[in-house]
Amino acid sequence: AVLYAIGDLQASTLVDSLAQPVPEPLPALLIPVGGQTPANLAIKDVRIVSRIIEQGQPVRIEATLANFGTAAAEGVVVTLSLEEQRVAQASVDLPPGGTARVTFTTTPSRRGWLPGVVELLQPDVLLEDNTRYLVLHVPELRRVLLVAGMQARTDYLELALSPEIRQERLRFEITRITEEALPATALDGYDVVGLVGLHDLSSGEVTALARYVAEGGGLLFFPGATGGWKTTGACWRRWGPDRCAGWSAIGTARRQSGRSTGWTWRIRFSRDCSCNCPVSARSGPSGRPCTSR
Repeated sequence: AVLYAIGDLQASTLVDSLAQPVPEPLPALLIPVGGQTPANLAIKDVRIVSRIIEQGQPVRIEATLANFGTAAAEGVVVTLSLEEQRVAQASVDLPPGGTARVTFTTTPSRRGWLPGVVELLQPDVLLEDNTRYLVLHVPELRRVLLVAGMQARTDYLELALSPEIRQERLRFEITRITEEALPATALDGYDVVGLVGLHDLSSGEVTALARYVAEGGGLLFFPGATGGWKTTGACWRRWGPDRCAGWSAIGTARRQSGRSTGWTWRIRFSRDCSCNCPVSARSGPSGRPCTSR
């Protein structure tokens, strides 16, 4: 426990305050108010930026700092520690009454729940707001939901995610459902949802998937032999109307001996995104996934 004495430190009132009995000896901290503004820095917020966290892969953590004083603070040092080991450090300049963000990058060396702390190394009048705690969860396994359209195959995905292929890397727990079962499935129980060869998505399903992605879920598209680009384009427009203007074909399908050899599509971006990225889809009767870049 700490005894805080908050006041303007006038002698006449301070004597009365000091005369109050204290049950047991406590460390005391005087916080003056009124007159000049004391210099005080604080960590306002800490958030984990990375959505996918895996052992041996870089993770980004962002801290927001604030300067509540009237003088600029230059070269403020802030550190990140995980499991009582300092793993990153940064410095930043804070204008009077302003805020700034710093980003740390660290690589977790093991799986599990890793306790961490972000600290300001510059002492000021209030030390308690110079520290923020966090917990980094590096999962033992990830739950994957594969939604398969009519006649769509998911065995190639299940093989790619199997322990035999990934060996000592992150394990996946795979659940497979049909396209018709998607509306009745709770998506928040899964880390990743894969849409494999779906024929169509209702507006309610698109909204549910958009909410799932906004809350941190991962989403994979695998158009099948019957297309599915209309559904994919609807999802892009639903989640990023300022970035995706639609889909357009820049090549035609070529069929040899009754097999599909490929379609080439272009995603049209608008406003704040100037890229115009081609997406090459190769999906034959087996429903193999598209490759995109």
